[in-house]
Amino acid sequence: MPLLDIKELHMRYKTRGGWVRAVDNVSLELERGESLGLVGESGCGKTSLAFSILGLLPPNGRILKGSITFDGIDLLSLSKEEARKIRWNRFSMIFQGAMNALDPVEKVGDHLIEALRANKNVSKEEARSRARELFELVGLPERWMSSYPHELSGGMKQRVVIGMSLVCNPDLVIADEPTTALDVIVQDQILQELLDIQRRLGLSMIVVSHDISIICETCHNIAVMYGGTIVESADTASIFKNPRNPYTIALLRSYPSIRGRVKRLMSLPGAPPNLIDPIPGCPFAPRCPIANRICLTEQPPRITVNNSHYSRCHFALDSKVEDIALELEA
Repeated sequence: MPLLDIKELHMRYKTRGGWVRAVDNVSLELERGESLGLVGESGCGKTSLAFSILGLLPPNGRILKGSITFDGIDLLSLSKEEARKIRWNRFSMIFQGAMNALDPVEKVGDHLIEALRANKNVSKEEARSRARELFELVGLPERWMSSYPHELSGGMKQRVVIGMSLVCNPDLVIADEPTTALDVIVQDQILQELLDIQRRLGLSMIVVSHDISIICETCHNIAVMYGGTIVESADTASIFKNPRNPYTIALLRSYPSIRGRVKRLMSLPGAPPNLIDPIPGCPFAPRCPIANRICLTEQPPRITVNNSHYSRCHFALDSKVEDIALELEA
């Protein structure tokens, strides 16, 4: 049994303009000790899916159908109190933007102490001892526990937030854009820190990012999201060596390679789909260079490429997908 099993999940936001299809028929699995990368451009549903798992949707968020099972527990059947007891104890989140995740008038060490005491029946001294252990684990000297957030650099604040996510020894950590607003050197340090912590603690991890190169560096498997749905999923090597969805190929062509000849980076024309009134076919069809009439009228099925490699594209097994890189360059 996988640690996390999501089946045919449909989540909507109610707005004045109508229902936004933020998560549309999403299915995925995460095994114990493995890492999964959710990648896609802004507005594709990555964070909405993460909040659905945590049960932290805003008041206008609704899960219409589907299931989320964590270690045999049906999360959607839990009451608010039952969900609160399992949240942070069994799974936690590294929220996007560490600068906004910390209380500016509270010492950073107290953030960890408060988080632990809110979820575990421990004394303040026991919580402080645990906080010291976590500061050492994430690479921060103990003396910084008595500092306020504004006294720390961006990378140090991100380490504090990582420590908060680990305070109750969870089985699963969801990292939502864990390197936002950090320079590339600090980004690499934070990513290496996450990988080291995952190996040492045997954690399962979901990394949410718009940068597929970050996902490649940190995750065993990748799920590519577009328009609220997963358009391709596979192990990391398969995604990079044999992508079978035009959107995945576009993502791969959007960042530079440090090897081989210099290539022109690609950008997609158009804009992401209107999730209030989407087209009846493939959500990527209006921007896809190989789309035809069927793409505009019929949703692509979930096609098995091989083993655990899936793609939602009418041409997933067609040579047209292999030729798409040349069409993007034209």
